[in-house]
Amino acid sequence: MSLAKLCCSSKLPGLAASRVVSLAPRTTLLAGRTTPTSFSRSTSHLRLTSSHLIRNFTSSPIFLAAERAAAPQAEAHPISLLRNISIIAHIDAGKTTLTERLLHLTNAVSSSGAIPGDVDSGSTVTDFLEQERQRGITIQSAAVGPVWWPSPSPTPSSAGKKKRDTVGITLVDTPGHIDFGIEVERALRVVDGAVVVLDGVEGVESQTENVWGQAARYDVKSSILFVNKLDRMGSSVAQSLRSVIRSGLHQRPLLLQLPVPVEGRNEPGISGVVDLVEMQALTFSGKAGEVANRRELKVGEEMYEEAKEARHALVECLASLDDVLLEELFGLPTGSGEEPHGKMPASSLKQAIRRQTLAGTILPVLCGSAAKNIGVQPLLDAIADYLPSPADKSEVVGTVTGSSSIISKDSAKGEEAGSAGKEISVSLNDKRTTALAFKVVHDKRRGPTTFIRVYSGTLHRSSVLFNTTTGARERLSRVLFPFADQYVETATIRAGQIGVILGLRDTRTGDTLVDISSTPNSPSNSKSTTSKPLDANESKSLRLKKVHIPPPVFSMSLEPASKSDVDSVSEALHLLIRTDPSLRLDEAGASAGTGTGQTVLSGMGELHLEIAKDRLANEFGVNARMGAVRVSYRETLGEEVGVLEVRETVERELAGKKIKIGAEMRVRALGEELGRVNDADAISFGGNVINISFDSGSNHDGNKAGKEGKEENDIEAYLADSPRQSKSKSSKDSSTTSLDSSRPGMDPTTLATMFKTGMVAALSRGPLTSNPLMGLEISISNIDLYGPELSSSAAISYLLSRLLRTLLRTKPKLNPDTGLPSGPAAARTTLMEPMMSTRIMVPEVHLGKVINDITSEQGGLVQDVIHAASSSEVSRGETGGKEEVYIPKSSNRFELQSSAASSGAKGKSDGGEGGGKAEIHAVVPLANLVRYSSKLRALAAGNAQFSMQLQGFAKVSPSRQSEILQDLGR
Repeated sequence: MSLAKLCCSSKLPGLAASRVVSLAPRTTLLAGRTTPTSFSRSTSHLRLTSSHLIRNFTSSPIFLAAERAAAPQAEAHPISLLRNISIIAHIDAGKTTLTERLLHLTNAVSSSGAIPGDVDSGSTVTDFLEQERQRGITIQSAAVGPVWWPSPSPTPSSAGKKKRDTVGITLVDTPGHIDFGIEVERALRVVDGAVVVLDGVEGVESQTENVWGQAARYDVKSSILFVNKLDRMGSSVAQSLRSVIRSGLHQRPLLLQLPVPVEGRNEPGISGVVDLVEMQALTFSGKAGEVANRRELKVGEEMYEEAKEARHALVECLASLDDVLLEELFGLPTGSGEEPHGKMPASSLKQAIRRQTLAGTILPVLCGSAAKNIGVQPLLDAIADYLPSPADKSEVVGTVTGSSSIISKDSAKGEEAGSAGKEISVSLNDKRTTALAFKVVHDKRRGPTTFIRVYSGTLHRSSVLFNTTTGARERLSRVLFPFADQYVETATIRAGQIGVILGLRDTRTGDTLVDISSTPNSPSNSKSTTSKPLDANESKSLRLKKVHIPPPVFSMSLEPASKSDVDSVSEALHLLIRTDPSLRLDEAGASAGTGTGQTVLSGMGELHLEIAKDRLANEFGVNARMGAVRVSYRETLGEEVGVLEVRETVERELAGKKIKIGAEMRVRALGEELGRVNDADAISFGGNVINISFDSGSNHDGNKAGKEGKEENDIEAYLADSPRQSKSKSSKDSSTTSLDSSRPGMDPTTLATMFKTGMVAALSRGPLTSNPLMGLEISISNIDLYGPELSSSAAISYLLSRLLRTLLRTKPKLNPDTGLPSGPAAARTTLMEPMMSTRIMVPEVHLGKVINDITSEQGGLVQDVIHAASSSEVSRGETGGKEEVYIPKSSNRFELQSSAASSGAKGKSDGGEGGGKAEIHAVVPLANLVRYSSKLRALAAGNAQFSMQLQGFAKVSPSRQSEILQDLGR
């Protein structure tokens, strides 16, 4: 029976003949085979099993049957053949277009007419949100995979024959707009390598540097650079490489390809690439460039000499870094004056490139045009050959806090919270399941959908996870692999894989998940001084490095349209901030300080809040009035304020329940130390350092419990209904307690979480303007607890807010005649405003006017001005950097056409005066940049653009503070 007839028969109900995907030309169907997908490199096509051909056009462009075939293969695939990569770049560099081509070539997706998804038509797989398709930009990261690609490098099999391995690639596409930087943070936290996409016309741009820095934060040091858009007027590989070196992105961009210009056309373009490793010319054909045609580059061809020179520089650079290749180079024969570089085998070069890419000493550079389907297949080959597998990465380091004293302190080294505990490495070979939740998505049908990276063990459908951040147990309902907005069910997710789990109710971005019922970790993997493996109780306090959440700088107010909408608005907002942790919610909290009774939502930028507003209205159906977007300020202690201390015990009714709790709080300003608060947990407190010390018993008088002779306010009495604590015999600190894991219940880590949650609420509103507090070191000690009923989480939050409010407000002056307060209590805080690191691209002819405006009108400080290289600097082949970095010649027709067109365009845009553009680096207050775009266009005759990134917050002058308070209506 034919496949079409089979699909129309009653044996496959619900499938119509129209849902059968037609095969691309020359694609071979291996009917009846149920083995994993095989590949034919000779035809440059994937060989598909019959199950791969079924597709549901009504739901998604994903091959649903292919998903079912991929899952069992992923479960058994060797870890060394897995790649977790992210696509990162500046906005409009072509990330999404490239991702769609990658997915199309791996047969993960198929669109109408067997062509990849397109941004302009809104048919992309990774940009599936309605807002993304309407605006043509990426708003949230999208994971797809694993998808399968045959490695071009053969591997000797056990039988002595050579075979090609199939590599499983999980792609994570990310936004390029700075407002959605949290999506880049989340992606880079869990991937092992990255593809950096560069616009061949613009070179390295501001957000390119930003995402590169984000990758460095998570030790993603293995990357490939793809110079895109080489079909456009003004594009230049040489200028792109110079921008990489000049910007400090990398000092050794290693060019692996040369672009081949279009023959016989008097216009810029690219028809293929020259592979310098293989010395082959590649051209691409088919509907979407799926057919790659290779031929040897011959002596006497137009690009042969340049390719020979470039390959010589490639070998020279690698040999200077790689001892293995250097030794092989010295062993190659030389004759008749010919250097051995040309005789270096391609396989040896590939191995050296891989070794140095994994070490981060080189940045392999490929080129092409994703929109024209040129150079995408070689990029897939490079991902398989050069980027690391999970097994190539070093073990992940976490911290285990075996004490009830949970301390978050600043560290120039960026150590994680819980530095009082021991460090332990989490290895792929560990048996106990350890995972990190890096993203949570709200799905109306599925509920909370949690994206995870498994670092050790194997996650099963039956696993019961413990969230070490919240102290909650989580039971899974389903285990899946992600394909953008669709998912593939699987039985397991193994160490090194990225997956999706359903059913988690209390998990947020950055939470660590462990399976405490699984086999303990091997003691050989621990970096701590003890050789004892982690027990279930210690595993409960294991914390992996979190996802860095940048502070919000813009805010808008929300107010339910009616009282009946209050609950629905609150629920929608909490769902929204759970999916996007870079949004901060102050729910009706402003009423305490301003009397407005409004809820305030803060985000990374105007576009960020605009998207949030749109999602609330259309996705969540919120009926609320939303105010205008405004700058979000911060409050901190004034310079004249020293150390503040207060102690109080609160006994009262709160929300109809009696509470009783006491503690001592000490607050001081961080000062210069604020710039060194790199600790992920400290940053989550808004740039504050929080120290929480739990004593085993209080030194203050308390009512006797009458039970075992303990005081009511003893920590041990508080935890009497939970696992019993006893003083650690081996501890040098008598106040440190250890936990007996024989009984279930609350542990010190959970208690610390309650205090930390309370501090987050207390720090969310300052006394001056109800803006968040930052730059404080807060120590909480001598805590008196009176049992879980009296000293509940609500009581803890109330006490901490009360203590902080008491410290930050001065007592009002008394009227000497009446003895009564003569006015409201003054605040001990002062305002800080966000300062933006700003880059402005402007024609040289308008440079003076723009600089004058920045310094005089915008209150900014110009730090540097970079002038573009003149055309004479790009007229020859050259080397640069420390180790013979090859910069290609610009004398070939492709570069000359591009340069001439670019120069002509610049001359016109500069008012006929010629010259290039300059880049201004300045630090400017955000408040002065809100409407700066129109001002800049007027100054530069419409031919300038700027970008900005948060540099930090700075204290304002008294006069500036008065202006801000007046604008805020204070």
